[in-house]
Amino acid sequence: MLLLEKLLEQISTYELLNNLLPGALLYTLFCWHTGYQSKIDNVVLELFVFYFIGLVVGRFGSLVIEPLYKKLGIINTADYEDFIEASKKDSKLETLSTKNNMYRTFTAVFMLYAIWRIADWTIIKYPILQPWLMKIGIVLLILLFSLSYKKQTKYIYERVKKQMQNDER
Repeated sequence: MLLLEKLLEQISTYELLNNLLPGALLYTLFCWHTGYQSKIDNVVLELFVFYFIGLVVGRFGSLVIEPLYKKLGIINTADYEDFIEASKKDSKLETLSTKNNMYRTFTAVFMLYAIWRIADWTIIKYPILQPWLMKIGIVLLILLFSLSYKKQTKYIYERVKKQMQNDER
């Protein structure tokens, strides 16, 4: 139990709202729909499963939902550099951004659940597709995390570049 307490102490509010809770919710929806009973007896392992599912959900929200909503004109966002500068002047922006990401992530939970239900229906209707499900899932995860890596690297690069420009002044 000490390990669990130490682990929970290390989880930030951001991680809790944007990874752990959405992962637990999506896992629960899957179990509820399928009648699956979790066989994970280890609470720490279960938290890691929830966290990973939440991480996938968050990346889906960032890489699919956000661009889609921008393209549809549902949301507008500031340039990343403007956000960094404004955050230095308005500390409330970090909190607002965390909540904003939480809403996007929970939107992703329900969209992924809907996609899963459609895929489930499709496989029931066309059982020949069943063997391809895992292969498609692995390819989509590789693509999702590759694009996430690219996006995160770009953020780091932009921050380093901005800091170097500030140091030159």
